[in-house]
Amino acid sequence: MTGKQMIKLFKKHHWKIKRTEGSHYIMFKKKNRVSIPHHTRDLSKKAERNYLKALSEAE
Repeated sequence: MTGKQMIKLFKKHHWKIKRTEGSHYIMFKKKNRVSIPHHTRDLSKKAERNYLKALSEAE
């Protein structure tokens, strides 16, 4: 999964883009915050797992 695809997934779950810093999108929902790179290459499996964990914890 690429960073762009991950950002789309977070948007579908009602996360908001707070700001961008370089090539990273800072997204938040309630008191949770994540920084997702806006790249076209695939995320590492560890990063992907951590983002999905953050996504599920915020629900």
